[in-house]
Amino acid sequence: MFWVKAHRWLAIVLVTLLVVWSVTGLLFHIKPGWDRAYDQLSVERRDTQLRMEEMTGLQSLGGAPITRIELFDTAIGPLYRARTATGTELFDARTGRLRVLDANDVRTPDTDRIDWLYRIHYLQWTGNRSVDRWLAVAGLALIWAVMIPGIVLFVSRLRRR
Repeated sequence: MFWVKAHRWLAIVLVTLLVVWSVTGLLFHIKPGWDRAYDQLSVERRDTQLRMEEMTGLQSLGGAPITRIELFDTAIGPLYRARTATGTELFDARTGRLRVLDANDVRTPDTDRIDWLYRIHYLQWTGNRSVDRWLAVAGLALIWAVMIPGIVLFVSRLRRR
């Protein structure tokens, strides 16, 4: 009788998690309308007239000798792409400051919603890494806690036949 009650109550808790995992997993599989949310990103070039008097001088673009420079307009404003011996860097063409593109520059409207579903699916519910890891381990332990009494019940029914 203990195994039946334990199995029933653990299964009720687990079925909630399984519904969440299956729905979010299905969404990740079919990606409804998310085609462009996580595409490989490239700098968007626009064909606009840039006013050269608004651009900073090339001498203010850092210390490494520049071997090639390109000026183009983007969704985040005009940029210089400067190639040096150490690599390629982007500079804000109006201020001359080094521009490091981050996730806030390239987010799409669906990105926040997809990230939220991802956190739910992978049990990242609290934002605290240690607690979230504990939740993942607890979820796996719950699966085993339901599975073991289920196996015991299955084997006991087979023996009675």
